[in-house]
Amino acid sequence: MKKIKQFSHKVILIILSIILGNLLIPACEQNSPPQISAELIGTWITDKAPYTDRSIEIYEDFLLFETGEKASYTLMINNVDYNPEKKGIIKWTLSCLDIEGNPSKIIVFYKPARENTKRVATIQLNHIKKITWYKIL
Repeated sequence: MKKIKQFSHKVILIILSIILGNLLIPACEQNSPPQISAELIGTWITDKAPYTDRSIEIYEDFLLFETGEKASYTLMINNVDYNPEKKGIIKWTLSCLDIEGNPSKIIVFYKPARENTKRVATIQLNHIKKITWYKIL
């Protein structure tokens, strides 16, 4: 009888471990960093006035906007979505939070470099689409 109780306790512990594991794994996956393409990660600059003293730095989990005169603005990325568009452009939607917790969406239109040509990779942002940014290599 004692062996049956020990066995049933082990079975119950195994079943509970499986149930808890199935509950905790999705929660851990939700806290994983968003997936941004390595092609986007880096520092982007432009030669268009008045933005020549500014840059956009894209990291795996945050954006840093250098806004000139040693000022900057940081957004933490909490969700990433991408959709292929026309002419090889990829639309990245970055859901972000500022340091005060205010949400915002940054839409980045990424145009990859073309092999065997002089065209380099570029990005444009939804709110200043007329400005093209080039990645510093």
